[in-house]
Amino acid sequence: MKYDHAHCPPGAHDRDPGTSIEDGQPVDEHGLMLCRDCDAPLMYCATVEDYDHADSDTPPCFLVPANRDGGA
Repeated sequence: MKYDHAHCPPGAHDRDPGTSIEDGQPVDEHGLMLCRDCDAPLMYCATVEDYDHADSDTPPCFLVPANRDGGA
């Protein structure tokens, strides 16, 4: 089941790589995170407490599986 991020509260998503950019985190032309596996836009979602593709239409990949359930 793919989690619907429309249900997340405001401020639950973060695309800023912060200090991880020093670790070689891929970023786009605006400095926002990209998935290390498929290069799709990536975000941290506080609701699922993990990283997920920023665009819900992006298919699952090795690092971002489809089975997000929306909580710990």
